[in-house]
Amino acid sequence: MERERILNTEGGHQKGKVPARNLLSDEISRDLKRRGFKYMGSITIYSHLQACGIINDHRENCFRYHDILENYPVVRKREKV
Repeated sequence: MERERILNTEGGHQKGKVPARNLLSDEISRDLKRRGFKYMGSITIYSHLQACGIINDHRENCFRYHDILENYPVVRKREKV
């Protein structure tokens, strides 16, 4: 399976307001809770998606930001929470 990224481009993010959750993490959290996972909140899921590299939350001035954009496709931009 191809590795796909969600690029976080929120204006607030670039001003130092890093999000803690998004619509995807909310949806995954609800699904896991429905399946019996009690402690899988949206923030935990969002952190996991960042750690796995699914969500790119690097700032534009970070050395990893452009490297990730060049080497891995971006599927979609992050929705507002």
